[in-house]
Amino acid sequence: MELRQVRYFVAVIDTGSFTAAASALSIVQSAVSQQISRLERELRVDLFDRTRRSVRLTSAGRQFEPFARSMLDTERAARSALSPSSTSGPTRIGVPTGLGPLVTAALTALPDGTLPTPVEIVSIPATDREQQVADGRLDAAIIRTPSARSDLVTYALPADELLVITASDHPATATGRAHLADLAAHPLVFTVDAIGEPVYLNTIASCRRAGFEPHVHVLSPGADPLTSLSTIADAWSVFFAAHARQLNPVALGVRFGHSDENLAVVKSVVVRSDRTDIGARIAAAITDAECR
Repeated sequence: MELRQVRYFVAVIDTGSFTAAASALSIVQSAVSQQISRLERELRVDLFDRTRRSVRLTSAGRQFEPFARSMLDTERAARSALSPSSTSGPTRIGVPTGLGPLVTAALTALPDGTLPTPVEIVSIPATDREQQVADGRLDAAIIRTPSARSDLVTYALPADELLVITASDHPATATGRAHLADLAAHPLVFTVDAIGEPVYLNTIASCRRAGFEPHVHVLSPGADPLTSLSTIADAWSVFFAAHARQLNPVALGVRFGHSDENLAVVKSVVVRSDRTDIGARIAAAITDAECR
């Protein structure tokens, strides 16, 4: 058993799919699939139930999860204890799926010594990021909802653009731009766990500004909206532009289009009040990278 296999296993749980895990880890999906398959062969169990639309933990996977997370926590603790470059341990930053490469590139450009090293970029579920900053498991996190916590300090970042995504033969994105009013009669695809989240709420509000109430087709938890676009007639969805830049739309059979509406989601960096120096530096680096 290798730690990278355990890391990939946890990444699939946290992101909900092999595709999203690969993006968060900045590797190709086949590498995630191969390493988890090897882990399953070594453990002699199936860790995930895989279908075309979803990835779910098996009972064996649920049993293995706490041990996997414990192994990764032990690895981090060992690295922190033995790190010669910093007495305070690594700088751990929790990010949403798809933002890992952007944040990594932005912070890599910082002069040595700007942040305690090494810097670890980790994909953490939205519901856990702020709490992990508050209790010290993360030094900072990027969130896409306004923070209501009085024990955290917030630094605004540029908003994340959302692109309209359709199957490659859908007429709505043929020109590279998409008019939401042209999509009024087409089903809007979201997974059930996205309902009520910032992306969903912003998209619904934009549709209403365009003069229609969208028909939302709700997918089961863990389902892949990209796959669903080819199986649900004339369906469309939205995708973060930063994440879309990491994908090959031709290979996936999809097409992206910039919206004529304000399809974007605000984001910010949150830190504890005793880490405001780190928060300001992270926010400045990301803002500079996105505004170039």
